[in-house]
Amino acid sequence: MENIKKQFQDILNNVIAPKLKGVGFRKSGLNFHARSGEIDWCVNIQKARWGYDEDTASWDFAINLGLTTSLCQELMDVSPAAFPLVSQCVLRSNLKRLAGVGGDWLTLSDVHSSEEVRKWIYENLGTVLFPIVKKIHNTDILCAEIDSLLSSFRFPSPIQKYAFLLSIGNVVAANELIKGFRETGCDVELMEKINQRFKSL
Repeated sequence: MENIKKQFQDILNNVIAPKLKGVGFRKSGLNFHARSGEIDWCVNIQKARWGYDEDTASWDFAINLGLTTSLCQELMDVSPAAFPLVSQCVLRSNLKRLAGVGGDWLTLSDVHSSEEVRKWIYENLGTVLFPIVKKIHNTDILCAEIDSLLSSFRFPSPIQKYAFLLSIGNVVAANELIKGFRETGCDVELMEKINQRFKSL
């Protein structure tokens, strides 16, 4: 287990942190944040809650991704944060999902070198994540790219999706979403409150 801890700290401190900081991300613990124009991009390094697997002498971690905007946070009645977290983002993904690889978790082993994992992270941060961060820097571009983003990013709930649609000016789609929930008898009170905030801006 001590070997895995060293591997993880090495990857965090010598691969992930310098790579992200090199394109403008700031670090706080296991969280990173960068503002690209109107868009907040967030990264979280998540340790698997099940911990060390003694049977396989391995341990998993994930590189979670998210994006949000100040307007989305206001509509969700959350004070816009200077350093938002992935858990506050309206769109969320994972580096493996973004790279088109199955599963969310990366595995470190007591009996194998971490070099392959280090190399994969280094390459995919540079070739998969960074081009998207650079490209999507305002809500107009975000709106235009949303269909392609949704192949790997997800909304945590319909509430976030509704706030997001309003925030990018897609009122028609937002209205269709709330209409569908009303027709099925679902509670839309939170959506209605978000709509009131949107109209008051």
